[in-house]
Amino acid sequence: MSVLATFLSACAAQTPAGTVEGALIGIGTVSQQGAVAAWAKNWKKDHAGVSIAYSPDGAEVGKTALTNGLSYFAAGDAALESGTASNGQSVCGRDGLISVPVAVVPVGVAFNLDEIQNLQLDAPLLSGILRGKITKWDDPQIEAANPGVSLPSIDVVPVLEKSPSDVTHAVNKYLAAEAPGLWPDSSGSEWPSGTVRAIGEKVSDVAQKVEETTGAIAVLDTAIIGSRFSVARLKFGDVYQDFGNESTLAAIAAGETVESVPRVVEQRLDGSKGYALAVLENQYFCTRYRNEATASLVRSWGESVLSRQGQRDAIVYSSSLPPSEQTTAAALKQVRAITTDKG
Repeated sequence: MSVLATFLSACAAQTPAGTVEGALIGIGTVSQQGAVAAWAKNWKKDHAGVSIAYSPDGAEVGKTALTNGLSYFAAGDAALESGTASNGQSVCGRDGLISVPVAVVPVGVAFNLDEIQNLQLDAPLLSGILRGKITKWDDPQIEAANPGVSLPSIDVVPVLEKSPSDVTHAVNKYLAAEAPGLWPDSSGSEWPSGTVRAIGEKVSDVAQKVEETTGAIAVLDTAIIGSRFSVARLKFGDVYQDFGNESTLAAIAAGETVESVPRVVEQRLDGSKGYALAVLENQYFCTRYRNEATASLVRSWGESVLSRQGQRDAIVYSSSLPPSEQTTAAALKQVRAITTDKG
């Protein structure tokens, strides 16, 4: 049985089909839009009386709306911090918010070097490329990481998305962790000062530019990469890892489930066991809602997202991978504890 099949066999929903109804409102990141649509298909199939409206206005907008009672859930690419998790007590009850991982989206370093399809990069090399310190593909540092590969003496052309994005956030964290001192910032969704100028207004612009430009390099999520681009092997610690679902699933399976903040579940990846550069998608909920009808609606959504079928749909329709068995179990425990003001 594959790692993926093992994960999915452990996910199961609890709320009986057809027992909830209502209109669910969610606000969050653009990157979760496809997965939310996939999860909604499965959820509405089990509960004919439900509907969902999801607005991709950003994680911060979503969290503010949730704590102000203007939405029922929010979505983002980071687990809530302690201070944020305790927000919204007037709307969400004395315990504030819960935060659970719902998907892992691999992020790859795509490149266009014509016939060259196999390339290895580590974090210092990628940092040097993105900061304009390595400008030629036959730079001795790149050659040293790729023995036996005849690299062309052409310009390295970084192509980066101008707008803040979850992919940028994931790359910032990877470079800060794996190339300490060489990458200046790990906290945000924007490229730090000193990065080669971003030239793509949208991710689709980035992909098209890479396709058209020999020597181009970009960071893209797995849905955009598909089978369209060659993707570099990346180094995590002392190990180069292949980009791909099975390698990322191995990093998920070997990773940790962390609950250092009450009602906040985190999925961490182990780069020594698999490919560990990814967007870690999370959803945020109130611990309490105003009545049982709303609480049941939200619980059923969370259970459906984390169910076997929900996770399968996310893989097929949005290239999102499931959290680990342990993480999913911890997330379901939090979702199933959602109650009412009188609960």
